[in-house]
Amino acid sequence: MENTVVYFNRGTKCIIRLLVSIHSLRKHHTGNITLLQEGFIPAWVASCISSFNVHLIQMADIKDNVSSLFRKTTILKYLPENSCNLYLDSDTIVLDSLDELFDMVRQKQLVFTNFAEWKTGGRKIGGRIDEWKPIIGESEHEKAKAFGPAVNTGVFGFVVNKHTRRFFADWEDTCLRGAKAGCTPKVLDELAAQVLLHKWDIFVTQDTRWNHSVKYGNTKEKAIIVHFHGMKHVADWRYCANWKTEYWELRNKSNFYKQLGDNCGDRRFKQYLNSVVRSDLTIVTAFDAVYHDRVFSNFELWMNTIGLREQKYLIFYNGFRSLSTQTRPFRQYKNVEFVPWSMNNATTKREEMLSCFVLAVPTHIRSKFWMKLDGDCKPKVSEFEFPDYAKFTITAHPWGYTKMKDGGEPTKHWLNTLDDWWGKDPLFDIQYDPIKNRRVGHARFCSFCYFEKTEFTKKLAEKCGDRLPVPTQDTLTWYVSTQQKEPVNLVNMKSQIRSA
Repeated sequence: MENTVVYFNRGTKCIIRLLVSIHSLRKHHTGNITLLQEGFIPAWVASCISSFNVHLIQMADIKDNVSSLFRKTTILKYLPENSCNLYLDSDTIVLDSLDELFDMVRQKQLVFTNFAEWKTGGRKIGGRIDEWKPIIGESEHEKAKAFGPAVNTGVFGFVVNKHTRRFFADWEDTCLRGAKAGCTPKVLDELAAQVLLHKWDIFVTQDTRWNHSVKYGNTKEKAIIVHFHGMKHVADWRYCANWKTEYWELRNKSNFYKQLGDNCGDRRFKQYLNSVVRSDLTIVTAFDAVYHDRVFSNFELWMNTIGLREQKYLIFYNGFRSLSTQTRPFRQYKNVEFVPWSMNNATTKREEMLSCFVLAVPTHIRSKFWMKLDGDCKPKVSEFEFPDYAKFTITAHPWGYTKMKDGGEPTKHWLNTLDDWWGKDPLFDIQYDPIKNRRVGHARFCSFCYFEKTEFTKKLAEKCGDRLPVPTQDTLTWYVSTQQKEPVNLVNMKSQIRSA
């Protein structure tokens, strides 16, 4: 008797939540997963669930206008005899092993879960049971209110046998009668089950870890199944962060990255995406064969950092003929565009790699702004807070000197070279010795974590032609932005980012 987790879906509004739930489940459950689907399912969704080895069963359509909640009472008809099943609502995530709960189901045959330690005699649940009095009669109504634990049908378990088939038949009939009478339409299936529990041999868990209400739950231990009932998955209650993490893990590594960004009619999810995805920004970094492993290690840290994980990335790569097996770790992320970069006239690898942030960015960036994040940057925070960059041409960390790093024996200092290249109104009236004055102190900025308006980059690239006047990107952009009196916002980036 294998352990099977069962889902039901109708329509598209819960599709994203369903896929997130399955993604979280697969971390802790290697057994069967079955999706009972009523009506049309998009082809991409079918492919996505197939990648999780989910068995899809198309349910027969019901022509009558019946609440989808009613279908929960019919799922037994689609499952094999003697199978051990755990039903999960789409708006749940699984945070640990379900083995203990499955063992409970095998032993008890029918298992329902208590919800937030609520009781049937309480004001909320008692009031809901009162609506069913005309349907079940006064005697059954009193027994239902005296039952004790209130249940939630977002999580329940059952073994398919004669006993459970009789209960499900009773549950289905009661649910239909309640629907016809208009009883508790938002929790129709739940109350139909609640008013029957007193007369059936059904075990109700007192441990709310198995169906933890994200809003009302007071589970002291770590929740195992979290229930985001009423579209609370993207709110700010405890465990909402877990749902968001599961979502971004799924989306950023899925071949259906674009489709998973569709809100599918989920209004609150749409609002959440609009608040965290920066459509005006692309994050840019670069690596070559030497720095590949270091950059990838840090990139994974970015993908685990709130604020950074939600954005789109452009990565310039150098030293590979193609995105071969050497770059395979990066290829699992679908929120990344890879662009090959090389520069025949560069004298050093450092010049070649830094030049892409001026010469190549305008060709490949379509957003209004771009953010440079050096490959050796490590987040110091769990949530990156974006500075106010939209009103400025450049937003960067303040710096106090220019240091010539390329080595060799240059005949002219970078700062004097920039004055000559600009051709008017020099910023420096001293001719620095490129050897003795390799480091010159002056107010400026640096670019390990840096924001720039793409239009500025485009004009700068046009002025540079096929090579930067000095082999440094941030010194160049500081110089030009100063000469042009561009609005620059100096922000302490080191409070959030550690750079080697």
